[in-house]
Amino acid sequence: MNKFSLLSFSLLILILSGCSEEDRYLSSIRRVPVQELSPSCEQALDQYDLKEPSFIYKSGENFILADHFSKYCVDVINISSGSKTGLFRKGRGPKEALVPYITVYNGNLILYDISNVTCVRLNLDSSLRDGFPCVDTLFVLPRGLDMPTSIQLYDGGFIAAYPVNKDIWYASRGFDGACRSTVSAPAYPELKRMSDDLYWSFLLSTHYAVNPDESAVCAAMVNSPTLSFSRIENGNLKEVKRYQEAAPEFSEDGETFSSNSRRAFSRPVGYGDKVYVLYSGQPLKGSDDGYPPYECKHLIEYAWDGNPVRHFVLSEPISAFCIEGDMLFALSNYPETRILQYSLNHKRRN
Repeated sequence: MNKFSLLSFSLLILILSGCSEEDRYLSSIRRVPVQELSPSCEQALDQYDLKEPSFIYKSGENFILADHFSKYCVDVINISSGSKTGLFRKGRGPKEALVPYITVYNGNLILYDISNVTCVRLNLDSSLRDGFPCVDTLFVLPRGLDMPTSIQLYDGGFIAAYPVNKDIWYASRGFDGACRSTVSAPAYPELKRMSDDLYWSFLLSTHYAVNPDESAVCAAMVNSPTLSFSRIENGNLKEVKRYQEAAPEFSEDGETFSSNSRRAFSRPVGYGDKVYVLYSGQPLKGSDDGYPPYECKHLIEYAWDGNPVRHFVLSEPISAFCIEGDMLFALSNYPETRILQYSLNHKRRN
């Protein structure tokens, strides 16, 4: 990339990101080939009475969505038929979950209830056929201070935070909750001024993705442009690449994040030999043009060794996505709730 291209790219990113100052993370990947993408089609979701879904997964003709405001943990919609089916009611009763975290493992929908540290696998076909959730319980963690808030399964265990030792960011853990191997916490000097509660919130606000052969993991922080790639070998983690660009901004007393602190990454999604990371870079108070901070315009494609491959700049910002073949299916919640469809099968621009 020549100097003129670099300058043009920098201006493009500055305009599209809505930032008035240099974004350290975007600057760190400025030499990565950039593609501007526009959706090939979109579907409004007004008829399904969804408020703010934050998770999407495509299974056949169905979209599985998780909406914080829904009375169900997951809502299954079929755009062809116009149907909507709620599964796994929110609550404390049998086959209910109070604080669900939804993820996918080997094509199966996984529900981890943070409130009772129980993880189940949802049989989607049987659930839709029978009209109630058909689940297998995978594990129940012992209650304690080391309970995670987000997890990603791999063979015989899961990846999650280990909120006991401040020097540990995330760990590979067994189904009994035992810590097998760890990756060190970010080394930002400013973090020493954080209160304990805010510090644990900072570390726990991490999402994970594991590659298909379960030999690699990507960890992406929500409140800091900090990204980690590790190998998984017999349950042991070996970090191979880290992007550690900036600490979050927070109040003088260390109790809360500043409204000027920038949101960083949303949940990464692995697909084949690549992992895709959605980046915001917007302040928590929202962008100047009114977009909330969780709506992101930057999608970065990485190899599992942590090397960036392509940088997609999206014309319509998105909050969550899944991938099927060359198509990216994405949620956008502003100014209205929609599913956008982007094609990733474009010639790369150098």
